[in-house]
Amino acid sequence: MKLVLLTKSYKDGKYCVAGIDYFTSKWVRLVSNDENYCGAIDNNDLIYEEGSIAEPLDLIKVNVNDSPINYRFQKENVLLNQKYAISKIKKLSLNEFINFYSPENHEVIFGNRYGIIDKDSDILNEVNSSLVFIKVNNLQIFKDNKAIFDHNGSKYYYYSVTDPDYRHNDLKIPSAYIVVSFPEHYYSQTKKYYKFIAKIFTL
Repeated sequence: MKLVLLTKSYKDGKYCVAGIDYFTSKWVRLVSNDENYCGAIDNNDLIYEEGSIAEPLDLIKVNVNDSPINYRFQKENVLLNQKYAISKIKKLSLNEFINFYSPENHEVIFGNRYGIIDKDSDILNEVNSSLVFIKVNNLQIFKDNKAIFDHNGSKYYYYSVTDPDYRHNDLKIPSAYIVVSFPEHYYSQTKKYYKFIAKIFTL
């Protein structure tokens, strides 16, 4: 599989890795068999043969298997074949990627405009995917790793930031492209699903 890597976001000390299939233009999330980390990808699995590490906007070649798990939300998940090293084909600029894959336009993101959904909410019936790539305005990030932003004329509140380049920051970004991810499991302590800003591409 050829994949344009878009996210390498923080997940329990490892990474949530996702991107766009270069041939089908469909979302793909790479997962592992590591149940202790909910399928997160280890940094060692993101090292190219020459020793450098995969980064967002890399076009990569990766070996995958169909996931044996029937996911409710994360239908994009495929199992990374960890027997083979990934390889880098080339690096894309943000403009090159935008020409390849247009930003999505959603009335709401994963059911509503808030970064939190209760585990028993009927809104979950409207969630049928777990990754989106959108353009936002007035993105404000807080040191507690929460964020608010505008999209498609509406304000969005309390999204969790897992992009390691922007965690624990306090800043305002006028315009950006972001990847938003929805989890497969709710957080047991609060019994809520949290939406994540997995990657931020500033303009």
